[in-house]
Amino acid sequence: MNKGESMGGSKGTVGNVRMVCLGGPDKIDGGSITSINASKMGADVRYIPEGRDGNGWFFDQGAIEWGKELGHSHWLINCSSTPLISESAMGAWSASMTFAELEGTKTVMIIEPPEEKFDFGASWGLVIERIRQIHLIFVHPKALQAISKFEGIPVVDLLKEIRNRSLVPMVCSHDSASGSVIEHALGRSHVATGSGIGPFEWLAGFLCHLPKVGSGITGIDEAATVASREK
Repeated sequence: MNKGESMGGSKGTVGNVRMVCLGGPDKIDGGSITSINASKMGADVRYIPEGRDGNGWFFDQGAIEWGKELGHSHWLINCSSTPLISESAMGAWSASMTFAELEGTKTVMIIEPPEEKFDFGASWGLVIERIRQIHLIFVHPKALQAISKFEGIPVVDLLKEIRNRSLVPMVCSHDSASGSVIEHALGRSHVATGSGIGPFEWLAGFLCHLPKVGSGITGIDEAATVASREK
């Protein structure tokens, strides 16, 4: 991916929503999949430039102009597995949230499903260390059980407990069968799903519409509903 490459969409309804993704070169991580879907919906999506080295992803932080990349953006999209990829990925992951906070860009943290090649407990622990810099946590439905076991919290109470303990403004998840659940400062929102909307597709729609309708309870409900019908 070229430096600061943009994948801006053309749909006028969300065309002024800007996102920055710290994703991998293969574009198969949750952040990249979410961002690709958002681009198709019309969002202006930019990718932090990355490459490969012998140990995995490589981010040349000396070449990343964080202020330029993140300035005037609504969202920074990050994943829980990224800091475990390589040392440079860890550095970029941490720096991105620090600069996002300075630029007024809200960080979205995607908690991806456990994989054999990653230590899920380690990745979740790193998220907890940065919890105060995160505006929205999205837990993939396949990650709910892993966090539940790690934290000793029943799955049914998990999203609420994460929000109450961390004070992250929004903690949410989406399952194509049961719909979306968003825990927020004003309570809890639950929206039934549309026809086969996947977790990352729903998140893309939610992030595309939320800046336009606001983060009050009515706006959250509306954005979640639109995202559930995005197909």
